Order: sequence, then structure tokens, then C-alpha cells
Amino acid sequence: MRPKKRVAVISPIHSEEQEEERQPQGFQQLPQGLVVDILSRLSVKTLFHCRCVCKSWVCIISDPHFHHLRVSRLPMPWGWGY
Repeated sequence: MRPKKRVAVISPIHSEEQEEERQPQGFQQLPQGLVVDILSRLSVKTLFHCRCVCKSWVCIISDPHFHHLRVSRLPMPWGWGY
């Protein structure tokens, strides 16, 4: 007698709407300005990791205005600005 073959059960592919519904509600409720402010204070290395969180964070981090905000927050070297 032959042993029975095992059949793999594949879960259905989730749409983006279903994926967004599974995210914690607090994450979606954060104002974008607050997210921009927090992200602008992080190191470049951390920002590269943050790009993997969600599409909206990729858009924020890739925005030229975001880069301008980050540069404006960098401390000036001694002797500059006098």
C-alpha cells in the first residue's frame, strides 16, 4: 500500500485593503506632521530601515522637502554662521 501524499494548503493572497485593516489602529491615526517630525530626527542608517515599514514612510523619506528639513536640523560646524 502506498503512503498518502500530503497536500499543502496555501492561504489566499491578501489585498492591500485587508493588509491595512490588520495594522494597529493607532499607527494609522498618527498625524503625518508628527511622523515627519519624528523621522526627521533619526539617523540616516535608521531611516534606511524605516523605509521598509510602509509605503507612506517611503514617500515621506523620499520627499525633497523632508531632506531639506533634515539638513536644516543638522548642527552648524563651529565658525559657520558668524
